[in-house]
Amino acid sequence: METQLKSMDDTEKYERMREEALSSWSPVDYFLACEALGVTPDNEDLYIHGALEHQRQEGISGLEKIQPDKEIGNYEGFIKEARSRGVPLNKFKWADTKKRLLCKYFPGKFSKKDLDRMSDREIGEIYENIAKKAR
Repeated sequence: METQLKSMDDTEKYERMREEALSSWSPVDYFLACEALGVTPDNEDLYIHGALEHQRQEGISGLEKIQPDKEIGNYEGFIKEARSRGVPLNKFKWADTKKRLLCKYFPGKFSKKDLDRMSDREIGEIYENIAKKAR
């Protein structure tokens, strides 16, 4: 009986931690709470950010432990490459480079064919939104 109460206390503790992390946008706490509870995350972006940040903090090299889902993409790789190339947030510049990055890091969301149909402004808006999420 005592182990059940302890388990319930732990469950309540992690559920509070998960809710607070979700409302305060604390990715690592959200990731750890979801993992401890064994629940499917309500916010997959926050969960993925937390998983990647947790890996970085723990010194885990590469992404061998937690791979981003193809539909969600690889925010960490995306933002690193965008920064190294000096891609601006300006909605009208560097559209071809932005298309390549979007296709490379988010293959489940964007195809070259779909992006080629969009204006430079539309590409810039998509890029800007994803870059903001990735930070």
